[in-house]
Amino acid sequence: SRRWSGLAIRDRAVGGWLSDKYGAHSVTWWVMWVSWICLFLLSYPQTDFTILTANGPKTFHIGLNVWAFTALMFLLGIAWAFRARIGPGTVANALLIGIFIEALTRIEAIERLSEAPLLARALLLGGGILTIAVGSAFYIGADYGAGPRDSLMLVLAERSPLRIGAARAMLEATAVAAGFALGGTVGIGTVAFALLIGPAVELAFWLLGRSPLAEVASPSG
Repeated sequence: SRRWSGLAIRDRAVGGWLSDKYGAHSVTWWVMWVSWICLFLLSYPQTDFTILTANGPKTFHIGLNVWAFTALMFLLGIAWAFRARIGPGTVANALLIGIFIEALTRIEAIERLSEAPLLARALLLGGGILTIAVGSAFYIGADYGAGPRDSLMLVLAERSPLRIGAARAMLEATAVAAGFALGGTVGIGTVAFALLIGPAVELAFWLLGRSPLAEVASPSG
């Protein structure tokens, strides 16, 4: 296995066989494209739109039903299984992050932070990016499996010349583009997070790998 600052990425049996048969580069990019397409479809909201035709308005609905959603999740899981380790950390990340964000944003004191002075908000943004980076290094370094986006980051860095920071930046740029295309708001904080979180995560891995925690986690002998 390959390590980044004490972080181990284990090869999967199926992924290794496909890499030997078709080439690691081809398998990696097929997995990445399948994952990106699945994540885009899974994030697309339920949408109704109306088109004015010669015979009057026609309304169309675009959205996933429960069967399509389940099938896409299954396909995404197969893609991840080729090269990424799926464990309790993966499931916890996917299920709990959204709950925590929603719970925190309901706190009135946190809601009022948007009205704070510009300098205070800039410091909060920088502190938040650093906190997420350190938290990512800690939970991934625990080796219980990374979350969906972090798994893609690790797989891309493992099977391509890209460093962790560049791989994360690519994923964040894709997410920003998809969110903007779906009508989301892209602000200075969005761009700053997309550009800085990758290098911050890589730095956190580097520091963690040189800390006493990495020495404790390293196998003896």
